Amino acid sequence: GGVRVSPHDLRRTFRAIAGECNIELYRTKLLMNHKLSGDITIHHYTETNDLRYLSKEINLISDWIVRQGKIAAAGNVIVLSRGGVV
Repeated sequence: GGVRVSPHDLRRTFRAIAGECNIELYRTKLLMNHKLSGDITIHHYTETNDLRYLSKEINLISDWIVRQGKIAAAGNVIVLSRGGVV
């Protein structure tokens, strides 16, 4: 069998990767389709219908994922199980 992954797991991973890429939280929230409540300026004056202006951030996340894939494919990665090394 495989590993069970929920949509929430994917969202949490996306947020973690965005953090690794130093992407501002409000931009990450926009990309995750979260509401921008609590900040009137961001809520009223931030474009939320067309997020193409966040393509730089998406590319940062994409590049990070590709780099991690190359590291994993390099063959020097140890697979861990819950009990330790497999």
